[in-house]
Amino acid sequence: MEYTKDYFDQVTDRTGTHCAKYDSMGMFFPGDNLVPMWIADMEFRCPQELIEAVRKRTECGIYGYPELSGTAYHHFVVDWQRERNGIEYAEDDVFFGESALTGVKLAIHALAKEGEEVLMFLPTYGYFHKYVVNMGRVPVMPHLVHDENGYSIDFDALDATLAEHDIKLLIFCSPFNPVGRVWTEEELTKLITICQKHGVPIVSDEVHSDFIMPGHTFIPTASVARKLGYDQNVITTSSISKTFNCAGINAGYYIIHGEEMKAKIAASATFFDASEMLGGFSYLALEQVYTENGSKYVDALCSYVYDNYRYLCDRLAALPFADEIVVSDMQGTYLAWIQFKNYGEAERLTYEFCKHGVALEDDEEFFEDEGHFIRFNLAAPRSVIEQAVERTEACLKALYSAA
Repeated sequence: MEYTKDYFDQVTDRTGTHCAKYDSMGMFFPGDNLVPMWIADMEFRCPQELIEAVRKRTECGIYGYPELSGTAYHHFVVDWQRERNGIEYAEDDVFFGESALTGVKLAIHALAKEGEEVLMFLPTYGYFHKYVVNMGRVPVMPHLVHDENGYSIDFDALDATLAEHDIKLLIFCSPFNPVGRVWTEEELTKLITICQKHGVPIVSDEVHSDFIMPGHTFIPTASVARKLGYDQNVITTSSISKTFNCAGINAGYYIIHGEEMKAKIAASATFFDASEMLGGFSYLALEQVYTENGSKYVDALCSYVYDNYRYLCDRLAALPFADEIVVSDMQGTYLAWIQFKNYGEAERLTYEFCKHGVALEDDEEFFEDEGHFIRFNLAAPRSVIEQAVERTEACLKALYSAA
């Protein structure tokens, strides 16, 4: 199937479908009739091939235990990583889990003991912090550098931090959620070289790696580590859920090349009873999306999201107080990270936006304490984006008129 703009323009009513984005929104956002631009869950229909395959499968009428081993499906991951990201893995390097976070959780448990330190950069995805703290490990959270050139890593500071602390694991995000950075090979080389110097393993969450905007190239962390002879100390995590909007079908995976690392992670998987067995619909989904047609879907999707990003930037740039708004360069992901400076007295930003009918996550969700930010989900039909932007503008006009 060819995927055109019309496919992504479709608006689907998801209320009452047991989805978090709509049916759990009231747990976090006060108000009625909010446009939900919060959780990283798209408003686009899954690839048509997946929709048809699921429909056909449900006609059986019996949804029993799935296959007891997923090894027959590892080649879909291997093929996708080779074709999309140019990296070669062996099939026995691949392990399935509920989500991309399965590998992160297992890495924390396997590589750091209670009371030991785990490093992640701020702003950070909240679940990284949650897992570290809930398992009794200690988070060390240096900030990314944020200046007129965007976001970057202070490698000298990282080197000093690893020398000062006994860091047992670095949790890395590539592309980086929420700021949208796609790391260059030079940056990854510096990062891995420093980790190698201090003997710090890396778990690299690459669940957004299919969302790469024009002018940028995604480079797997493991591919650079392989050149440096450090890939046996890198765990890569990903999933089909983010790319193909099927988080309700649990189909995550993690990739490990080193045998010693595999043994450590396997011990933690046994502790958590983290079976590699996925649900039957998960295997079905893998077969349908990690294909040539799935690749066409991704390419068309990224083009559509990038157009939404340009639309958002243009609308915000036209506001009279545009100098007070900084939209980060969204090189990857489908999430715009926006800073607001020097506005008037206000409640937490999330609640201010709710007053104007739009649900947006603010900086508190990402442990960001150096400014006022919101994350804006751009994976939605243009008509939905337009409505959300109008409400966002109304909120900003109210905030800045009070300044």
